[in-house]
Amino acid sequence: MHRSGTSLLSNCLVKNGFSIGKSLNKDKNVQNPNGYFENDAFTHFHDSLLHYNSSTWCNISDKKMTYLIEHIQQYRKLIKTEFDDSKYILIKDPRLTFFVNFIKDVCEDIFDYHILFLTRNKDECCHSLNTAQSIGILNCEILYDKTMSKYQNEFMKIDHEDIVYKNDEVINNIGKYCNITLKSTSHIVDKRLHRSKSNSDYFYTHVVSYYEGNNRLDNLYAIFEVLNTQKLSKNKYEKILIVYCIIKDNAPDVNTIEIYEKLKKLKNNNIDIQIYYRINTGGTVQTMYQTYKYLIQNKITTKYIGVWEDDCIFKNENILDEVQVYLDKGCIYVGSYWDCEDGYALPLNINGGVKRLIPNKPNRIVPWVTNSHIIPHSNDSTLISDDKYIWCEDPYITTMDNLKLIDKKMGCFTLAPLDQKYTHCEHGINYGEVGFPTRLHLNGFTFFGLLKRRYFMDLKTFSIGNKSI
Repeated sequence: MHRSGTSLLSNCLVKNGFSIGKSLNKDKNVQNPNGYFENDAFTHFHDSLLHYNSSTWCNISDKKMTYLIEHIQQYRKLIKTEFDDSKYILIKDPRLTFFVNFIKDVCEDIFDYHILFLTRNKDECCHSLNTAQSIGILNCEILYDKTMSKYQNEFMKIDHEDIVYKNDEVINNIGKYCNITLKSTSHIVDKRLHRSKSNSDYFYTHVVSYYEGNNRLDNLYAIFEVLNTQKLSKNKYEKILIVYCIIKDNAPDVNTIEIYEKLKKLKNNNIDIQIYYRINTGGTVQTMYQTYKYLIQNKITTKYIGVWEDDCIFKNENILDEVQVYLDKGCIYVGSYWDCEDGYALPLNINGGVKRLIPNKPNRIVPWVTNSHIIPHSNDSTLISDDKYIWCEDPYITTMDNLKLIDKKMGCFTLAPLDQKYTHCEHGINYGEVGFPTRLHLNGFTFFGLLKRRYFMDLKTFSIGNKSI
């Protein structure tokens, strides 16, 4: 697995006479100051195998990997070119986890091979990979799980911590596994390089909930421009983080990854960029919950967090100062208040307010909230009484401390079933835009919606899908 000590262990084996080949990768950086101990020629070949299977190193297809006899012949030729007559050769690349049968076919009747399978604590591994490659933590976890599923009993499994803290024992066991004698390498292990979890600190995290099917990619760049040019607070100039949550109907493919990875090029001294993908269920409230968990798991701290759909952004500078006024009054979050012509009873002042229903309003399309929308594990389809409804629209601007209070009191923010595809009325309204704040209210929380036409502006708003279901 990536970030599991493969470079350190390779260094230990090189010290014991193993050859990496002629095309040695010479990169060194803060993540691997001693180098990666990889062979560029083999890395390129492995990438081509992945491409042949519609995959990349960080986005592995669920289908069984295939290859041609020509691939086997080319690989054997590459081994001969890179290693000449080396007695012990080392090919280090986590990509090969998905091509074990290929390696066996390459080596059949020609090479004696042994496979070392390196593992690491899942949280540590994913946090390290996220830090090194700026890959969303959820995507790191998917890659980790797929990699671990490829373990076979014939492999020698080695834990990352053992390489660091029990190095002599690991090297001795490798020697026994390969039937060779290896010398101690504990002296080359620098325990200070045992990095676990990132610890990034931000003043504000702007989360963009973007459904790919709406085809509003330009909005993602427009949001960056606003955040890059407008102050969020009169007195604060700290760094901010943008998290793009890309929502898809199916798992992301290679082309999808390439499209959204370009967003990371926007990163500058003031703004960091993170991207992760999720399946289309639960709406914006689900994005809020998953990103909240993402930040905690990734040890990312932020004072403020705002969860937005991609089609809206704040209009004026110092928006967080306006938000703080209502947070100081005890509001659990601040959203937006949309002017409405549908006859809702709207408690309103010059700055905004919250929405309630007029009882027995005729021809109402939404909301229709039942007990199952707001009570965990309930299948009760009884409608709640009209006087219980209370809400304001997204965004959800708050603090991490407030999200922790919600989590402690209510658990998962939306009760929309994860195995159901998003629909506007059910997931978007009854579970989400209306159901979520109604649950908050019934659990003793308050909130406030800033007047949309005064504080917010629309970006591209075209959307697909049936708004009546």
